[in-house]
Amino acid sequence: MVRDNAWQGDVILFRSVCSAPDFRVRLLSSTPFRGNRLKTAKSLFGLCLGLCMSTCLAAGIAVPSGASMDLAGGQLAAAGGDAAIGGTLQLGSGALVGLRNFTLSGGGQTSLGSGLVELFGDWSNAGNLDAGSSQVRFVDGGLASSGILGSSTFSSLSFVSSTGKRYLFQSGATQTVTNALTIQGTASAPIQFDVTSPGSVANINLSSSGSQAIQHVGVSDVHATGQHLAPSQSNEGGSGNAVGWFKALLAASIPVPGLTPWAMLMLLLAMCLLAWRRIGAQGMSLPDSSH
Repeated sequence: MVRDNAWQGDVILFRSVCSAPDFRVRLLSSTPFRGNRLKTAKSLFGLCLGLCMSTCLAAGIAVPSGASMDLAGGQLAAAGGDAAIGGTLQLGSGALVGLRNFTLSGGGQTSLGSGLVELFGDWSNAGNLDAGSSQVRFVDGGLASSGILGSSTFSSLSFVSSTGKRYLFQSGATQTVTNALTIQGTASAPIQFDVTSPGSVANINLSSSGSQAIQHVGVSDVHATGQHLAPSQSNEGGSGNAVGWFKALLAASIPVPGLTPWAMLMLLLAMCLLAWRRIGAQGMSLPDSSH
């Protein structure tokens, strides 16, 4: 139920008495509402009221193109609803938890600030994502697998599962983590990292300054292109092609330096000296030039 509404220039602020935070829906024009414009505003108020109440009822979030939403530090518990962002979402220090799917469409913009996004379904990014210092958490929630679609840059990214959940990374895409990467499975049910198209490769790039906390994960066709990941562990259940992961592949990730021209010359001289000594040992001699 809406308690009051405040008009602030070109921003309408809706406050709710339920657990959902305040919502700010920015209009396309700042012209004062009079006559037909007031009628339009009332219609918009009704639309936003429906959105607010549906959010209170955990039906999810929809921010269409041209609209904006600011959680203003509040928390929204979606309880299985989806977040579909085609306009602008500002999380600030707020939180979106209990999400099934998070979809940022092309043309959409999301600023995560220092907030939290927690979901158990698919992550899809085709828009403009500013990770800030936020956290994105993937958790269990009744689904055997989740997709990570599009290339995204995260600040802190975590995958936690006690059910052996499978995460399918979009083939050809790269997920970059700048601050912290957490992967927490169990010994009896390791988390599985795989790709959307078998036989192809996806990438995870943990920045050199980032931290990692990884236990019980199997990897198939997902390469680590930044820090070497889980260097003291082994691949638990993955089919392999896990370049940049695990202790067995650590040596493969150490580049072999090439020889300088001077080193190549020294090597050639050493080989010639070895050949000459072998010829002398076999009692061979050069032919007499007088005949």
